[in-house]
Amino acid sequence: MAALTSPNEICGMLAGNSGVVEKIIPITNISNSPSTYKMDPQDQISAFYQLEQLNYELIAFYHSHPLSPPYPSHTDLTEWTYPEIPSVIIGLNINQWRIRGFLLSGHGFLQIEVKTS
Repeated sequence: MAALTSPNEICGMLAGNSGVVEKIIPITNISNSPSTYKMDPQDQISAFYQLEQLNYELIAFYHSHPLSPPYPSHTDLTEWTYPEIPSVIIGLNINQWRIRGFLLSGHGFLQIEVKTS
C-alpha cells in the first residue's frame, strides 16, 4: 500500500464477501496527523454507496500507526463507534510494517486473526 509512505495516519474500509477482502476503499484522514485520524464524512458516505453498488459487505475499517506498532491506542478504544466491525491496524514494529486485527470497545480490545496473501 503506497499510502503507507505518508507521514500521517491513513484510513479506510475493507470490503468484500464472506470475509474475503475484494476492495480497499481509502478515506481521507481530515486530521492530517501522524498520531490520529478522522474519516472524512463525505468519503465515508461515498464508500458506503460503493459497498451497496458492488453488493459488498463491510469487512473491516483500517488505519495506520506510522509511528508505532499495530496495537489499539487509547484514542482508538475511546472513540471507536463500531464494536461489531473489526479494526485492522497497520503499524511499524522494529522498522517493518505489520498488520493486526481487533474488535474494539471502550473497555478494551480482542485481537483477531488477519490472513494476508
